[in-house]
Amino acid sequence: MRRSLAFVLTACMSFACSDDGSESKGTGGASGAGGASGSGGSATGGVSGSGGTAGAGAGGSSGTGGGTLGPTFRHGINGGHRNPAFGDDVQADLEAAAGCDSQRISLPEAHLDKWGYDIEVSDMQHYASVGMKDQVAFLTSPIRAHSTAPASAADWELVHYLPKNLYEPITLASGQVNPNNYWAKYVFDTVSQYKTWIKVWEIWNEPDWVSDYKVTSTWSTSPPLAKDLPRFNGSIYEYVRLLRVSSVAAKLADPDAKIATGGLGYPAFLGALLRYTDNPQDGSVDGEYPEKGGAYFDVLSTHYYPNFTPGSSDAGVQGFLDQHAKMQAELDQAKKSVVGFEVTESGASHVVVSGTPSGSEYARSYLVKVMASAQRAGVHGIDWFVLSDAALPGASTDAFAFMGLYEDLAAISAPAQAKRTETGVAYATLKKLLAGAKFDAQADAALALPADVGGVALSTASGKPGLVLWAKAQGTSESASASYSLVTSASWLSHAWDHALTGASEEHAPTSGEITLALTSSPLILVQK
Repeated sequence: MRRSLAFVLTACMSFACSDDGSESKGTGGASGAGGASGSGGSATGGVSGSGGTAGAGAGGSSGTGGGTLGPTFRHGINGGHRNPAFGDDVQADLEAAAGCDSQRISLPEAHLDKWGYDIEVSDMQHYASVGMKDQVAFLTSPIRAHSTAPASAADWELVHYLPKNLYEPITLASGQVNPNNYWAKYVFDTVSQYKTWIKVWEIWNEPDWVSDYKVTSTWSTSPPLAKDLPRFNGSIYEYVRLLRVSSVAAKLADPDAKIATGGLGYPAFLGALLRYTDNPQDGSVDGEYPEKGGAYFDVLSTHYYPNFTPGSSDAGVQGFLDQHAKMQAELDQAKKSVVGFEVTESGASHVVVSGTPSGSEYARSYLVKVMASAQRAGVHGIDWFVLSDAALPGASTDAFAFMGLYEDLAAISAPAQAKRTETGVAYATLKKLLAGAKFDAQADAALALPADVGGVALSTASGKPGLVLWAKAQGTSESASASYSLVTSASWLSHAWDHALTGASEEHAPTSGEITLALTSSPLILVQK
């Protein structure tokens, strides 16, 4: 277990927008007091186009959420809470109890340099013991001696400045990593230490974050520059270089390592990444800089929050899918294939916040719908933001303070006192019923859902057919109703979002080969008997 046990939710805000100018907002996440696990923040990101399954163009991925990233969908989490008495082991126990089977883990150089590169080994072993798998780790925060940050920068600001010596040779003549390329050495040592548990390595956190989305308006034709990128303070060429150094160093340590982008929010930034090399002059191709950015990452990692997508939870999910479709279009245009897609931050406030899509029904419905829809879209996993609220209701007007699977943990003295939010109960229900489930494309097509019904067909871990079905809500209300006739000769059990708490289910037997289901905007999870 790490020496520094406290986790504190920070209040770093991030803004981004979709291509139509509608604004989206993210947050800096949980960061330990020098710690490892914890989240970043977000811009808009997202994943796959609606209904996309296998091999959608050059960048396509398996609709099962599998491929080489893992055989089943990741129900992940960004850790974070305000109780200094709870370490990473306790946090993982709480995560598992709330339905999570994976995590997004931060392993900053500043933390590993201070405590030793093996400091997280026991925690990694504990994560595995409670069923956490297919973790994604993100790499950030060079130590001051390895940072390009000005001397006036505070320690917490180092996470926003690219490392020094990026253009030193990555390896020596012997083939070993070059210790004078500080980032290469850090990546090599970290991957060497944690390759047993981590295969996907996210490089940086939100390098394309901006405070004003208008800055991004030229990125489709011009390179993002250092002055545009306050969470990276380097140009697009230098971010390509960061990926290149990371790819060489990580795969030297572990040939099976997969390099992921750092939670991107803007399709235009991805387009620029695919358009330029790491040539520091102009990003052009030459003998020393032979490849564009697409050569140096295997996984597209993005972030998406529905906070500034007006409307119901269905509008939020559609925004998620639309955003990914734009990312996929950039991959297709560049003829870039990826191993898969990860969405390492998404979330919604379970407390009503004025001007923001929010509320308990919105948040729990968005969680269930987006997780199911992501599986159809070929996404390997989503890491919910965040484990615990960062305030008590009424104490904050920040939507990101109320995205927790648990109410604020700050004042409790024992993990048993932790109280799950409705979002946390819904996530636990997903785990109980659909952990290990895979998207079933044939059954999904056979549903032939009408326009007012949303849903996804799955095959459960036990091989039984499963469904997630709901009535699509219109406008800003979560109130909706629809009738759907399921063609079947078998009986099914339906479960509401709170099944993990109540244990309740309802049996439906077919009449004349059909079951008529009365749906609301709150999803039902059905499993064939």
